[in-house]
Amino acid sequence: MPSQALTPAFLETLPSLKPEARGTYYFDTEITGFAVEHRANGRATYYYRYRDAGKRVRLARIGAVDKISLIEARVLASRMKKMVAEGGDPKLEADRFKDIPTFAEFAAEHYMPHAKTRKRSWTSDDSLLRNHILPVLGTHRLSRIRRSDIVVLHNGMKQSGYAAATANRVLVLISFMFNCAMRWELMPMVPNPANGIEHFPDNGARERYLSQEEAQRLMAVERQPLCPRATTILAGFQAAEVGVLFVFSG
Repeated sequence: MPSQALTPAFLETLPSLKPEARGTYYFDTEITGFAVEHRANGRATYYYRYRDAGKRVRLARIGAVDKISLIEARVLASRMKKMVAEGGDPKLEADRFKDIPTFAEFAAEHYMPHAKTRKRSWTSDDSLLRNHILPVLGTHRLSRIRRSDIVVLHNGMKQSGYAAATANRVLVLISFMFNCAMRWELMPMVPNPANGIEHFPDNGARERYLSQEEAQRLMAVERQPLCPRATTILAGFQAAEVGVLFVFSG
């Protein structure tokens, strides 16, 4: 089993090498036990080799070379090495080394189920995700999203004509979701990439509740055929993305 400094340059040479019929393992010279397996079909996979509590040699799969970066593989190999030193077993505790989810996976499997049971405004979050966030960031793994990606999304919304308030709400939601992902241990504790991004000025924004009388008057208008002026007013509310909250007392 040859020893080899696992570097990006070496990995690029793998297609030109001829592995053994059962595959060839190249063991890293820096992290003991960290290796890449090169198979006869040309595919390559990162592994970590160690001895378990019974002194048996075990191989814990880290990930395919074309699916995970060398840096990420090294981080996971280091975590596995630390686990073994502390008496753990990476193969038996494989759930601790699952791939970090994409933003879309996190939203569907973790965040939205949480929001639906705890936030009255979950439909607003769902709309912002479907219409603005997921089309841009959905396929990115949480650990791969950078502040620059979020800045591009935020600026792009303003340039596309969306209200400053809407673009800012997207920014707030992304920041909150990253905090949730780290608090729920679905990704490492790292600086939140959405923090520190400046919000757009929203000079005209204000929020208030309709009185019961105002709510009743608006509902009465909604029940009648709209005159051209009323149609224009309501269209203006929609274009400005103004939300109206009706409050009724018993």
